[in-house]
Amino acid sequence: MTSTSSGMGHVNNMGGLAACAGPDAKPMQFPLAQRRKRRVLFTQAQVYELERRFKQQKYLSAPEREHLASLIHLTPTQVKIWFQNHRYKCKRQAKEKAMAEQNQHNQAFILFRQESRSFTRATFDLVEMSE
Repeated sequence: MTSTSSGMGHVNNMGGLAACAGPDAKPMQFPLAQRRKRRVLFTQAQVYELERRFKQQKYLSAPEREHLASLIHLTPTQVKIWFQNHRYKCKRQAKEKAMAEQNQHNQAFILFRQESRSFTRATFDLVEMSE
């Protein structure tokens, strides 16, 4: 807290909503529509059907999405988001796999160079000894 220049009171420098709230202020209440929805877990059967369809087709048109959603008792939006997330997951996994393979290749190359240097030194030492 800082004093005013006249010394007549104090100014609260807390900022934000806390500075505007009175001493008996209650937490803000949001209407039901603005609250975040709970995470819904899909059943094994739903996931199986989503994955089966994803293997056939990475992208669904709106009518295809609506049809699949009605078959597995989800909303078209849930199906759309699942497909988006699954495409991203597959892309990320492919990238991680490629990076792991590159690292493996790099390690093999480093090992090969170390072994070839050792072999070259050993061969050079043998040549010197035979002379």
